[in-house]
Amino acid sequence: MRLFVMEAEKHRKMKKVLFFLMASALLFSCSEKDRKGFLLPGVTGNSFEAMVVTTEPVWNSESGSVLKDVLAGNMEGLPQPEPYFKLSYCPRSQFDDIMKPMRNIVLVDVDPQMYTQARIKYERARWARSQALICITSPDKAGVTKIVSDNKDRIRRFFSDAEAERMLEVHEKSVNSEGSQKVKDMFGVNLLVPASLDKSKVGENFIWFSNVKYDDIQNIVVYKFPYKDTSDLSMESLVRRRDSVMKINVPGAAPDSYVATEKSDKYGRAPVSYVLNVDGRYTVEIRGFWYMENMVMAGPFVSRACLSADHKDVIVTECFLFAPNKNKRNILRSLESALSSLEVKADSAVAKPDSLR
Repeated sequence: MRLFVMEAEKHRKMKKVLFFLMASALLFSCSEKDRKGFLLPGVTGNSFEAMVVTTEPVWNSESGSVLKDVLAGNMEGLPQPEPYFKLSYCPRSQFDDIMKPMRNIVLVDVDPQMYTQARIKYERARWARSQALICITSPDKAGVTKIVSDNKDRIRRFFSDAEAERMLEVHEKSVNSEGSQKVKDMFGVNLLVPASLDKSKVGENFIWFSNVKYDDIQNIVVYKFPYKDTSDLSMESLVRRRDSVMKINVPGAAPDSYVATEKSDKYGRAPVSYVLNVDGRYTVEIRGFWYMENMVMAGPFVSRACLSADHKDVIVTECFLFAPNKNKRNILRSLESALSSLEVKADSAVAKPDSLR
């Protein structure tokens, strides 16, 4: 009887070993599929960190200087200097498996034997989930300098969009469901409202969400107005409309105080605009500064304007921030990621105004 028990126990142990070996083989066979997202680790590093991987001669040349300017230069639309990204450098010889899961990577390879012209390629999730990777190849350093300079806005946007997606995943775990439903009911669109913005005010074709904190006031507003022609989507027209809507709906505590747009470029604070293609929608993004008329309050804002599904209205989503004693980049970017969740049920064939195609 004892011999039978020992044999049974030996059989069970052998089954465990075989199961382990089969599982290991399965994992090994799937490891080649890492680019499709199987078995990839999570990204490493903090939000808005980026790493350049190249050789020291490239890093210490004009090419390296241009990369530093593009990635570590001061971000526009902030009252205090804050870089787009916290930048680090990794020599190509030290770029091992520990470094590969970094969240944002620029990989630069200069080789006159392998390349005949400079090229840039954008990839996602090569070595880690949600990773953003830019590969630059060139026969010489001059080619790297030019291609980085020519693509600086796209490089910044590529990494910023990747960070927005990561932040949106965090927001999706904590949503102001009632607020999101109000937006859907009022405007016919889907927008993720962060749970932290738990106070709201409703006006005519307008809604305002806020966390109402003393030293870190975060806000998202949504409003719409009738669309007449493409001039409604110019920066000048959108800023005028913003001032009108904010004056009515976002008053300050003091008499005759309200949110207005800083238009003077005296301190480099005039608004700037960008045309974006967001899920096939023609979208105008404006970055600038707001201030409270007749009060000492100010801060950055970001707005996005696009057409409704039926092209009858312009829908504007905006985030603005008041955090006088804090760095603002990550807070503002987090609010921006919520704006990026906007879903307009539009036919892709008419997602852009006819005269702007």
